[in-house]
Amino acid sequence: MELGYILPSGPALTAYVRGQRACLRLRDGVLPSAADPDAIAERRAAVRLVLGGLGSLATSTPEPFPALLFFGALLAAHDAESPVVGEFRLQANARCTTATDPRDPVYAMAALVMRLFGDLEASERRMKALRATSDESMRTWLERVKAVT
Repeated sequence: MELGYILPSGPALTAYVRGQRACLRLRDGVLPSAADPDAIAERRAAVRLVLGGLGSLATSTPEPFPALLFFGALLAAHDAESPVVGEFRLQANARCTTATDPRDPVYAMAALVMRLFGDLEASERRMKALRATSDESMRTWLERVKAVT
């Protein structure tokens, strides 16, 4: 099966660039736990808005880049200990389940996202399929994924 991804243009490319900018905003502005409650609520709303937009973008196309942006933003928000990450499990699962080819970068990233949400069995099944590809760079990736838990 040929994956056949092509470079997007027009509105799709604009949405991807906006998505990348949104991911960068997630990384910036992490508040200390002693911050003002209003600032914390405002930050949670901003993270929720970014993740919601990226989740919608990721589930609107089979292209890998929007899904990778969404997954990357989920991981960044998780690393920043944002409590809103769990609200996006259904969107993440929807995108993970559409990636069924181990050659698809979304399939490999889904192994990590599944671990993030505690679905270790599904993650292990994907990792087993990815190990079978006999790609050395994939083995390195799988070691990183395994280290998440």
